[in-house]
Amino acid sequence: MKRGICLPCIVLCLFFGGCFTSAEMSSAEMPTVEMPSGEMVSAEVPSEEETELWDDGEMTYIKAYTQFLLDEDIDQGHDFPIRGYYLFDLNFDEIPELGILHDSWGSMGGYFTYYYFDGNEITAVLNDRGEPVQVSNYTQVLADHEQKKVYLLKEMYLLQGNDNGTYGYLREIKSEGQVPCVYDLLNLEVDQESDLSSHFGTQYDGEDAFLAAPELEDCLITQRYSEKEWITISSSEYLEGKRQLIPEGNSFVDLREGDLHYLGANYDENGDLLYTDVKMGKEEIEELFGRFIKNLLQK
Repeated sequence: MKRGICLPCIVLCLFFGGCFTSAEMSSAEMPTVEMPSGEMVSAEVPSEEETELWDDGEMTYIKAYTQFLLDEDIDQGHDFPIRGYYLFDLNFDEIPELGILHDSWGSMGGYFTYYYFDGNEITAVLNDRGEPVQVSNYTQVLADHEQKKVYLLKEMYLLQGNDNGTYGYLREIKSEGQVPCVYDLLNLEVDQESDLSSHFGTQYDGEDAFLAAPELEDCLITQRYSEKEWITISSSEYLEGKRQLIPEGNSFVDLREGDLHYLGANYDENGDLLYTDVKMGKEEIEELFGRFIKNLLQK
C-alpha cells in the first residue's frame, strides 16, 4: 500500500536537502522553490509530524523512481525502444504513476507501460488478470477529477496496414488500497475476414461514425468485458456504452496533454537511428519531478 509523503515536505527536501519545522520559520520567511524553468514557487513549511516522517528514513517515491530510472533494465526484453517518460496521478493521491513510451518511430507506432510506487519500490501496473498493462501510444488518459475516475480510451481510426488503426478499446483505472489496476470495459476490432476495401471510405469520420453506420455492422467485432469474459455486443451497444461513460463533449482532462517529458533517439556516427532505449540522467529526472510538483502546487 502506498504511504503518502506530504507534497510540501518533498518539495523542500528535494530542492533544499533539508527540512524545517514550522516553529523555526515564520510565514514571512516562507521558502520558495526554483523550478527548472527558473520560476520561483512558494512552498509551505512542513509540520513536525511531516518532518519526523521524512527523518524516519522511509524511502520516498522520488528516491525510488530515481533509482528505478537510473539503474533498472526497464521492461527487459521489450520489442520497441524507450523514447519518452510521463508522470500521471492516476488515483488522485498526489503520488505520481510513471508512463514509459516504447515507440518504433515508424508506421507500427508504439505503446505505453505503467508503473507505480508501492511504498517501497516501483512496480508494474497490472490488469485484473494479473498481467502487466500495455496500451497503445494513441490512447487518451482521461481523468474526471470531480468523480475521481480515469479512463483509457483508444479510438479506431481505420488506417489500413497499421495495427494501431484497426482496433479500439475503453478501459478504466481503479485503485484498491491505493494500488492502481486496469479493468477492461469495451473492445473493438475490424473483422479481418471482411472485405474492408468495399466498405470503408472517406465518408465515415472517426470511430463514432463507423459504429453508427448499420452497413458496417458485419465488418466490426464489438465486445463488452463482464465477469472476466468477453461478450459480443452490437456496434450500437458499443457506441452507447462508450458515450455513457465518456460523453462526446466531455470535460475530462487528458493527462497526456503536454506532459511528455523527454522524447528522443540515439544515432550512430553515420546518423543512422540506433534501436536502443533513450535513458534519463539525473538532470532529466529532476526536471521531470520538478514539473510534476509545480503542477500540483498550482492546483
